This record gives sequence, C-alpha cells and structure tokens, in this order.
Amino acid sequence: GINAEYMGNHYHDKIVMSNYDMVVQILDCLIEMAQGPCLDNVGKMLDNKVLDIINSLLRKKAKRRKMDKKEASKTLFRSITTTTEYTHYWSQELERWMLARIKYRCLILLLALIEMRRNDPLIRRIMRTIPIEVFRKLMAKTFKHYKTLYGETYNIKAFSHSEEDVRDKDFAHKSIYYEMIIEVGFYSYYIITIYQEASETKQAKVTKDDEEEEDTAVTFIKDSVVGQLGNFGLSLVKTGFSTVSALKKEIESSIFKKENLVETEEERTLRKQLELKELIAESTAFFEQNTASVEVLRDGKHIEKTQFYLLPYCRHLPQDVKNEFSDEVNRESLKSKVTGLLNKAEDFIEIARQEEIMNKFFERNKLLALFAKNVSLWKNISFFLVLTQRQDCLTHRILHKMY
Repeated sequence: GINAEYMGNHYHDKIVMSNYDMVVQILDCLIEMAQGPCLDNVGKMLDNKVLDIINSLLRKKAKRRKMDKKEASKTLFRSITTTTEYTHYWSQELERWMLARIKYRCLILLLALIEMRRNDPLIRRIMRTIPIEVFRKLMAKTFKHYKTLYGETYNIKAFSHSEEDVRDKDFAHKSIYYEMIIEVGFYSYYIITIYQEASETKQAKVTKDDEEEEDTAVTFIKDSVVGQLGNFGLSLVKTGFSTVSALKKEIESSIFKKENLVETEEERTLRKQLELKELIAESTAFFEQNTASVEVLRDGKHIEKTQFYLLPYCRHLPQDVKNEFSDEVNRESLKSKVTGLLNKAEDFIEIARQEEIMNKFFERNKLLALFAKNVSLWKNISFFLVLTQRQDCLTHRILHKMY
C-alpha cells in the first residue's frame, strides 16, 4: 500500500529517464506483494488508487526522438560525456522501450490483482477505471510490431525481448525490436477475455453450448474421407488465393505511390480507424490461436480458469500422438493421469520441436506441404484402391469359374 501511494504521489504522472529504474522497482515490489494472491495486500493497493496509476501508465505515450547519424552511431547510455549532457538526458521523457517494459509490468500487476477474483465486483471496478479499448490498442500495437519483425510466422525468438539488457547494446537500429514485448499482447488479450466473460449473458452461454453440440457433428464429417478431400481442395484454393491477394496489394500500393494521391484529413482519419479495426481483429485471432487455458482448483473450493500462451512448437504435436496417449494413459485416478503426462512430457516436446522444423520447411514449399499434411487422406485413398482392386480380382475369379 505504501509503495502504491508513494508512486501515485511522486511518479506516475511525471516519469522521466532519471526515475525510470525506481518506477520499475516499485512495480516489481507491488507484483510480488499481490501475487499468490495476498488479498490483504491487494485491498491496500486498491485503497491507494493503484488502478488509477495503472490506467495512467497504460495510456502514457512516448515521443519518438529523432537521432542524427552521430548520435545513432553511439550506444544508448555511453554517448553521455559532459555534465550538461547528463542533466539534459536524464530529464527527458522515457524511451519507447522503457515505457513498453513499464506497461508489461502493469499488466502483470493487473492480472495479479484479478487472480481468484474473476466473479468479484473488482472486475466491474477495473472495467469502469480502464476501458477495454486500452487493452485492444495495446494488443494491436504489439502485434503490428511483431509482424514487422517476424512476419506471419509464430516465432519463439519473440519471447526474449523483455529479458535483454538494452543499455549495453546499439539501440538506434533496433528500436522496434526492444519496444516489442509479445507478452504485452498476450496479457492484454487475457484481460480482454476476462472483461468479455464478466459481460457475458446467460443467453450467450446457451448459444455457445448449442454451437459445441453442432461442432461434434462437424468434427465427424471432417474426419471422413469426403471431409478430408474437401479440406485438401480448400487448402489448395487458399494457397492460390493468398498468393493472388498479396500480389494484388503490392500492385495497388505501387499504383498509389506512382499516382502520388493526396489524402484529405478526413480520409486519413477514416483510413486509420479502419486499419486499427482490422489490426485488432487480426491480433485477436493470433493471440486466441496461441492461447490455452486450464482450470485450477484453489484451496479445494474454488475452480479458477487460468490462461497461458502456447510456445510455437506446441502447435505441432501430431494428433496421432495425442490419440495414442489418450488411449494408453492410466485412468485409475487424476494423479495417475497427471503422472502419465509428466512421464511423456519430454518425449512430446521433442516430437513437437521436430514437427516444427518440418513445418518451417513446408512453409517454404507450400505445394509439397499440401500433400505432406494430408497423409491420412492418402492412406484412406490407398486403402479404398486396394479394396477396389481385390474386389475386381475376386469378381474376375468368380466369373472365370462360372464360365
């Protein structure tokens, strides 16, 4: 409570270079005090307006400083040589990477405050203080930087940014790299889903249950030979369509540049709004696809849903391996199932890593991938062809004996 009050009175509205380290230490301390969770500490933080502090920090924007070639050629902190330069530098506003790390800690703190209190009035209080749009914009911005650095591929290297020491490296040429913390996108997505769950009506829940029943029938159809053939054809069409779409965008962009069209202020505003809306939808799909959840029993009484991000190789564990484990695992008790999973965990991780390597190869050879990823389809087709051939042989023998 004291840390939150001290930070609220001294720092959150006027954070500059000189007090950045102190703010980071205070946030780390608040996180340690809140996690567990410690409800007494959480209560004291809320009494000292910690939500207002988090809201202010999450909304804070950093100004991009333009550096000349001389400044850009030097490392971030070693370029300071005189007392005047020192005073001027430390009174400046935060660099973008600094603000990104502060927001990263704010999101961890917010999730710690929510822990074990998803059905609590606290969620409504947070929703009133920090609008959902704040998290949507954070998520979209993180995803935009991610695409700039890694493209469409889900890359495990994106998870190391927040741990790197920027002060000893050449910052000028990697500003977006150090600013992009993919965990900020994931944690923003988690909070968005918590907001949506808190606003969910009973009718929405009933609709969701009906959809799950329909999904069972859809899954059965997909697993059939007809479904597999349809999926193969659809994948082939999508591959061609994505190539054509990318080419179309490139042509439109080049035409726009050649004609040197000038946008009005109203058109520019509308375009940015549409781009943001599209980016939010795209980033939501990305983080949803790479997020999993598990229900945890707290104190033997409360069941809590906990979300976590899936590392890239987790998406590549073959379905056959999952089915084999599901068929062979000891189901005598919950403990035996968990023990069986832990015993197989290292093998599963190794298989998933190898599958990821193969998947990267197929991404560079998309046509080959269409055939390699439909192995079960080719097995089924081969099986039916063998049956047809044997039936023809049998028919021929019967006719030969008859005549």
